[in-house]
Amino acid sequence: MNRIIARDIKYPLPAQIAQPNTPLYDMIRFWGRKPHNIVSKYIEHYTNEGEIVLDPFAGCGVSVIEAARLGRKGIYNDLNKLCHFIARTSFEKLDIEELNKCFDLLMERIKYKKHEVLTEEGGKKKISIDELYHTKCKNCGNNAEIIETEFVRKYKLVRQQAHSGGILEEIKRRILRNLENVESMDHVKLVEMVKSELNIRRREELTRAINELLDSGEIVGIGEIPIRIKYSCTHCNRTEEKKPDTQDHAKIREIEKLYPAYYYPNFELKYPNNERFYTYRPGTESVDKLFTKRNLIALSILRHEIDNLGAKNEIKRTLLLCFAAILEHVSKMQRPNKKGWDAKNYVIRPNFLEWNVFHVFRNRFRKIVEGKKEANSLRGEALFLFNDVRRLPLKDNSVDYVFTDPEYGESIQYYELSYMASCWLGLNNDWKNEIVVNPKQGKDTHKYRQMLLEAFSEIYRVLKLGKYMTVTFHNRELKYWNALMYAILNAGFEYVDAIYQLPQKEYTNWLYTRNPGEMRGDVYITFRKPMHRHEHKEENFVGIRRIIGEVIVPEGRKIILLHQGNATYEQLVRGITLKLLKKELLHSEEIESLNYERIFDDYFERVRGRGKVWTLKRRDRRRLSEIDFIPLDRRIYWLIYATFEKKGNIVSLDDILSNVFTSLKNAKTPEHKEILEVLGEIAEPKRVNGQPYWRLKQYYIPDVTEKPTIPEPVRERIRLEDLDHDRIIVELAKLGKDFGFEIWIGEQERRRNRALERHATMNTFKIEANEIVYDRLKNVDVIWWRPNCVFLIEVENTTNPRMGILRMANIMETKELRAELITVIPDSKLNTLKRCYEEPAVRKLLRGQIVRYLTYSTLMSNIDYINELDDFISLCDKVT
Repeated sequence: MNRIIARDIKYPLPAQIAQPNTPLYDMIRFWGRKPHNIVSKYIEHYTNEGEIVLDPFAGCGVSVIEAARLGRKGIYNDLNKLCHFIARTSFEKLDIEELNKCFDLLMERIKYKKHEVLTEEGGKKKISIDELYHTKCKNCGNNAEIIETEFVRKYKLVRQQAHSGGILEEIKRRILRNLENVESMDHVKLVEMVKSELNIRRREELTRAINELLDSGEIVGIGEIPIRIKYSCTHCNRTEEKKPDTQDHAKIREIEKLYPAYYYPNFELKYPNNERFYTYRPGTESVDKLFTKRNLIALSILRHEIDNLGAKNEIKRTLLLCFAAILEHVSKMQRPNKKGWDAKNYVIRPNFLEWNVFHVFRNRFRKIVEGKKEANSLRGEALFLFNDVRRLPLKDNSVDYVFTDPEYGESIQYYELSYMASCWLGLNNDWKNEIVVNPKQGKDTHKYRQMLLEAFSEIYRVLKLGKYMTVTFHNRELKYWNALMYAILNAGFEYVDAIYQLPQKEYTNWLYTRNPGEMRGDVYITFRKPMHRHEHKEENFVGIRRIIGEVIVPEGRKIILLHQGNATYEQLVRGITLKLLKKELLHSEEIESLNYERIFDDYFERVRGRGKVWTLKRRDRRRLSEIDFIPLDRRIYWLIYATFEKKGNIVSLDDILSNVFTSLKNAKTPEHKEILEVLGEIAEPKRVNGQPYWRLKQYYIPDVTEKPTIPEPVRERIRLEDLDHDRIIVELAKLGKDFGFEIWIGEQERRRNRALERHATMNTFKIEANEIVYDRLKNVDVIWWRPNCVFLIEVENTTNPRMGILRMANIMETKELRAELITVIPDSKLNTLKRCYEEPAVRKLLRGQIVRYLTYSTLMSNIDYINELDDFISLCDKVT
């Protein structure tokens, strides 16, 4: 919670866990689609049934679909025609039985008709689909249907240049040497030969060397050859694989001489100004070059038959949606053993798959049917607009909530990624008004900033007074965050809250650990339109040195300490960006030109051999005390234990991940590797009814001190728990100071750890009490004091919680002091504490006095969001 939020308006939404797609979102894949359940939670939180939800940069329409699912009225707007087509067609209701009948009729026409193709000489001939995708079964010799064919690029040596120095140059020399005495060689064989000669493990350097040789013209690609065929034989009733035989090679050479007779797009990958795409890669000069000749012909036939199908418009649109959904999979961008399009541009790798167009279309149609069944159940309404967001055809103050996802600077070129499917569907985009950073379109950061300002000013106009807007954003560069916040705040909005949300894949596949620390999720930022418009004024010049010295560097140090002394670029960027958001500094002109990486190099120390990973400089490490920070692994440990306390000794990994990810937010969001390392220390995997679960290890019982023999891992944990006791005291002392209290730290604690003394502001009591009460007060772990308001706080770490309760109860027994009583305990002590409250002697001593308790995990999950004393009290559970 933030101080800016008044008591009469909504609290920000807590972190959510992304759930897998429903069938509606599995119909077609598109870049940047937000997790549906998180979008739904935001809409539900900020609106009531029947209210209007606007998404002005709506993309594939997740927000509008979820608004309809919740009984709201959604308004969709996007200038990208492909996105508009996907969203509207996905939302559209239709007769499923009729859809299935039309699909069957379509496939029957394709299978049994002969279709025209053009020859090299300009003549025409007719072929059947079976002729395109047939091979001989290696078992029975009958014709079988090809499912997929793997191709590999061949290289030929053109000329040799001298290469000297460095591993990359040595790889180039080996590549040229292997091509020297052969007419040509395929990519797979060449890579394997060079790898074995130089004992290279990673392919990245090899790929880079080949690409540089292609760019320099020393080698050339001379086409692709098939090396593997997967087919289905109806006679054998088996799916098999084989190497292409003489007939297969002849069939492909024959098809290469043919051309589609029906429509197919051969448009160059260029803008209207004739400039090549910003993300252009060699070998992808035009749309037709993205497909093999066989698949180009098959797609043109499929598109032609859909157009000529006698069906209702909504049925044909749905079949075209299915057509658009398969394009990436049947293109030359499909990689062996990989799913889908993985790059943010059009790239054909040296080794690719050619899928059978009609096989993929049949499989995709099943997903389309399931998605349309879900669409038929949506109960809300939707209006689909196709407008420049800077000029919306909506009345002033007419929208109840805005959820939107604007383009992220230059990181994703959505119009370019839409181009392939747009061309096949005959859709022409309005490139001029796309809000993006793209030098080839004449759009720099300043143009992007200005276009965003105009857009959010229009959004401000149509949103009702006092209502909310949530914006999702993802970028690693400050200049784009600066442009976004400049636009939103100058449009008149007030900042409310920001939170980092993990993407769906991060949560649902816990073994997915590529590039640990990468910021794959998005930041969800919520704003409010104030009741009274005020022009946003730039504050006095903050000063770049002050921003770096008082915000960026301290937050960076904290993040490095959280991650056990080393933090990745993404971990640092995520935490610092969110800190700048909270401090409302991201819009400031001073930070527009700041470079994160340069700052990290200036103020921290790179870890050798680890790339973009930083640690503290030696002088900073010497100043640290272990009690001044709580590492991430300790926080994870408490949260894992909290899960076991709540669910029992056997829990699912989903339960653990859900608790950790929703509790440790923003800069503290951990990697899976960090969670699994802690989990492996205290629990072991177990299968229950075939499902994977985790259970606490036998020696990891809560009260280990009662065991006569203690394993070494437990001894180490006990030492850590002693340290945790002091760390929690420090956190409570800091929190009390923030609330305006003076702080007392117990005499025993200070004698044991002198470092605690600097966190106390009281060396003598200002509390009036008799000598007995005074002596008891001196040993309370933490006291918050101000006139007429006293908090007694006991931190029971390895001792029985009963001791702290009795100490506080004895103080209150004299009735000389009025105070709030709070016990802070590890999650593993929760059941012990509850049993203690049930003891008759303790209940008698308390005599109706309220004692509140707080677990470590609850405290540390919320400490960054507690800004008022009431918030702290509301976190505590109480027992009377």
